Amino acid sequence: LVTSANWGGVFGCFMTGGLNLQIEHHLFPAISFMHYPAISKIVEDEAKKRGLVYASYPRLSTIMPRYIKFMRDVGRAEDVPVAEGGVTAEMIQQRKDDGVLSIL
Repeated sequence: LVTSANWGGVFGCFMTGGLNLQIEHHLFPAISFMHYPAISKIVEDEAKKRGLVYASYPRLSTIMPRYIKFMRDVGRAEDVPVAEGGVTAEMIQQRKDDGVLSIL
């Protein structure tokens, strides 16, 4: 529950085949997505009983501003040092030259 959120409501379910119900998708990956809408009501109720946050954004208009802000903040984050898994512009160019990043 800490790192997942549901979004999009009925429209999101239609467009993604139920994958917008991320909480249920992560809790019950082997269950058909057709059951996620019904399960989501149970999971939300249980989360409330236990004092857990059940993040749900029923309309895309409620989650898109948060998503855009998150992506902006991530884009402004400081670079990760190479010793900690980061990459340099030279490393990216070498990967392009080697054909590993041919799409970019």
